Amino acid sequence: MLAAGQRASAVTVDVNDNLYVCTDEGLLIADEYGEPYAQVITPAPASGLCFGGKSLSEMYIAAGDTLWMMRSSTQGVEPKSPRFMRMMDKQAAAGEFRHVGW
Repeated sequence: MLAAGQRASAVTVDVNDNLYVCTDEGLLIADEYGEPYAQVITPAPASGLCFGGKSLSEMYIAAGDTLWMMRSSTQGVEPKSPRFMRMMDKQAAAGEFRHVGW
């Protein structure tokens, strides 16, 4: 997905399994197989990104000393509930952690 020598500084996903990757050139968007299909060029290297807004359909991109927002036709993935995360922390501390597709 990334060219040789290209680095990713942040990543996120949407509900359609698309991958959003911050690079030195801007934002690279790839499908669930890692095949790039869109790129947003930023004036400085993109260093952070997240979905936000009421419906999680606004993409925020940090690039240099600027913050960009673009509306999307998809939604970001919501974080797991605090209850779920406490359960995972408890299992990890007890040595019971195993990945089962969550």
